Amino acid sequence: MAAEPPFEFGFADMPASLKGYVNAFYTFRCGADGLDDVMPSYSPQLMMFANGSVTMDFSSGIQGPVSGAFLVTQLEEAVPFHVLGPAQMIGVSLNMRGWAALTGLPVNETSNRAMAASQAMSPFASSRLDELVGAMRGGGKDGAEIAAAMGDTLAQALRPLMPEHDRFIIQMLEWLGASFSPSLDDLHQTLAMSHRTIQRLSNKYFGRPPITLAKRYRAIRAATFLSSPDLLAELEQEILDAYYDQAHLIRDLRRYTGRTPTRLGKLAGASLGERTLDVEGYGNGALFTGLVAAEMANG
Repeated sequence: MAAEPPFEFGFADMPASLKGYVNAFYTFRCGADGLDDVMPSYSPQLMMFANGSVTMDFSSGIQGPVSGAFLVTQLEEAVPFHVLGPAQMIGVSLNMRGWAALTGLPVNETSNRAMAASQAMSPFASSRLDELVGAMRGGGKDGAEIAAAMGDTLAQALRPLMPEHDRFIIQMLEWLGASFSPSLDDLHQTLAMSHRTIQRLSNKYFGRPPITLAKRYRAIRAATFLSSPDLLAELEQEILDAYYDQAHLIRDLRRYTGRTPTRLGKLAGASLGERTLDVEGYGNGALFTGLVAAEMANG
């Protein structure tokens, strides 16, 4: 029998007011031994550490320990981290629309780092989050109450985006979620913008040009499927078909998730990094439910 993981992790209810801006709310707790793991190249994360702290090993150098309310910006590769315990944390996985509406910061100028909430968010939001960290430490409210108050704070802090830019982000997210290998031609037809404008807005709001983004999203989603013990053989083949060969699949998974296909299959939820790759963490799991439904229908 596999040993229990040295942490507690679970998804929390997401406020309806944040739909379209947030992938998921989640909670984490570990003991005094702390935790060493690898954070996948996922979307930006807002974290509130009531107890404990985390140190992250970015390619530019080690940052931390950081605690309290802070953001981990868009990661361009998987990042090793160490949690100093005992630790208790509530986190929010933002999509790129949520990042833009909450911070207004260009993704291509802020990626691969941790930032205090006060550096990236409005004074109202950052001070309110600090108050919630204090409430968590004081034990006056349970995790569900804190998460709800956190959601209310973020909903109030959302700033309207330029309508054409908001549409661009939404259409980009839809394009990235349409398949494992979305077509650039389809994107250009949908956006009806010049290639230069698409590149500029993609860099600003997503950190990279569309073709590079599609590669990262494909690797993260492939890892999500491959970590499932109930993966359909047909879906596994579809993942393999999306890559030139297995060497390319292994290389991309290692870069963006810190894992290999073999390791994903054997961890079975024992890794925090893998637990965050759960379908539930995507907010809108249309790609996953659509692919599974298609394969079941074909079967």
